[in-house]
Amino acid sequence: MLIDIDREAKIDTSVRNLSRQETLWRDSTNASPVDLIEFKIEIDVVGENDVEDLILRTFLNSKLVVDEDTIRINGIPTSKNIFSGATFSILEVGETKRINFTAQVLAEDQFGYGDTSLDSNARIVYDSSSEEDMARVIVAKGVVAGAATIATGTGNKWLDYFVLPLLIASLLVFVLRHQFVLMGKWLEKKKLIVREYKASLKLRHITGKNN
Repeated sequence: MLIDIDREAKIDTSVRNLSRQETLWRDSTNASPVDLIEFKIEIDVVGENDVEDLILRTFLNSKLVVDEDTIRINGIPTSKNIFSGATFSILEVGETKRINFTAQVLAEDQFGYGDTSLDSNARIVYDSSSEEDMARVIVAKGVVAGAATIATGTGNKWLDYFVLPLLIASLLVFVLRHQFVLMGKWLEKKKLIVREYKASLKLRHITGKNN
């Protein structure tokens, strides 16, 4: 980064979660799907001379949807587009530009389970210098929350507490009876083999005596 020691601007980006009623600004915040997030970008002129033709551009994660009506510069609504590039003709020494806007996190089905980091980068370019800063929103989607949406039962108490248990019990009886029948046939087959074997031995014994 090239910086003119007589002409210098600094940028700071921070964030807070309005849905969780946060009041402090931080470099990152935790969030859930559909939470409302507020971003703040501060540009300070700290050199010895004014800064001319400074361009601010903000890069927001696609899972954050900006409410353009909330964009303010020092509390005043603006027509400047901070996402395609907003130009400030003159920033005087000691002057601060404070840009605020809100964005909403997308719905739960847009996220996988676990934590997803959504970064917002803001960059200023002036003269031959540039500087940028980032704020992060960490969106959490839990397995338990997802599992809670899985329906159990039919919603009909008569079916859930009487008909379904009866059907399950009948199915178990049918399966067990079928197994008993198969086992009975297997035992009969084994008995027949044993009888045939004994008869064969007896026949061989009789034949041996006669010889």
